Amino acid sequence: MFSQMIKYRFLCQLRSKESIFWLLFFPMILSVMFYAGLRDVTSGEKFEAVDIAVVDDAEFEKEKVMASIIENVSADNKESVGSDKIFVTQYVSKEEAEKLLDDSKVSAYIYFNGECNVVFKKNGTEQTIVKKFFDIAIQKEKLFTEVAKENDGNVPQNLLETINDSTSYIKDVSNKRGKADTVLQNFYSILGMVCMYGAATGCIAMNYLQTNQSALAKRNTVAPVSKMKQLLSYFLVDMLMNDVIVLLVLAFIRFALGIDFGNRTGLIIFTTIVGGTMGLSFGYFFASITKKSVEFKNNMVIGISMICSFLAGMMSNEVQYFVKQHAYIIDRINPVNLITESYYKLYYYTDLSKYYENIIILIIMTVLFAIGTITVLTVQDKKMMRESRG
Repeated sequence: MFSQMIKYRFLCQLRSKESIFWLLFFPMILSVMFYAGLRDVTSGEKFEAVDIAVVDDAEFEKEKVMASIIENVSADNKESVGSDKIFVTQYVSKEEAEKLLDDSKVSAYIYFNGECNVVFKKNGTEQTIVKKFFDIAIQKEKLFTEVAKENDGNVPQNLLETINDSTSYIKDVSNKRGKADTVLQNFYSILGMVCMYGAATGCIAMNYLQTNQSALAKRNTVAPVSKMKQLLSYFLVDMLMNDVIVLLVLAFIRFALGIDFGNRTGLIIFTTIVGGTMGLSFGYFFASITKKSVEFKNNMVIGISMICSFLAGMMSNEVQYFVKQHAYIIDRINPVNLITESYYKLYYYTDLSKYYENIIILIIMTVLFAIGTITVLTVQDKKMMRESRG
């Protein structure tokens, strides 16, 4: 009898074309749209050396320290730019420097008249880089001057090298293992959204199990099968279908779109199954405590899923950072965020303690939703039995 219930629930799920579209094809379409809109973002973030001009006149010839600093971080052209160069520098007259700036061939020019002056026409990232660099360079020059004064003009031979080279005394013990990619989170949050979309399946299932929802549910109640067996058969089939669909979306994003999830395949699949099961259990619980129509419940769980996805950074990463800083409790109970973070930590971190913390929270939520559903159904059935006897 139990196997028959599983069989018919499985056939019922396969015939639900609308559910398959929203759970499978809609996330794929959304992923393609995200891919088309975001694929050039990371390439646009690549740092390029900034074009500047230095006024080469009599005043500049006096600037031994500053000239050495500029030379150490400058290249003659774009082709010769190395990892230690941040400027492509031209040494010209002041008139030429002004013309280069007016023609937007350089972002800024520098001239000296006893002090260092940075000139630019507009504010922007490149202009900020130039300004910040020369603020630091001026501090180094002052340090050189002060050391020279304290030693009666006797300057250590290697002082310029010491000033120009920034030695790091901090050992990098970074937790990160993958290359940072700001668009990964958008795709991970799509998977979190799909996991939550499984809640709609739970709402439909409860319409067949909850006695106060439909005539079919009332007939199922008087059938010679316990309600717990019916609930278990529905949940097992729905969990299987939901998890398979989410795994298909995962495969599409990973292999068709080429979005990197790292090499922890087993944990990635495990995260997907945990997330999908949690979303389904949420749908069962939400439907059990709501007496509205199944359409209302579906709209509500879809709306909740979209809000959770938005707060998890699906539309903008800044939203997730804002929530994490100002509403940490929401960050910790938002299931889409927990799923999104789990994928990201698997890809980006060697220490998985935070990943397991997220997974434990998701499992606890799943268990609580399941217990809540069973409790509500039990109470409702007892109430119905009392009313029928009376």
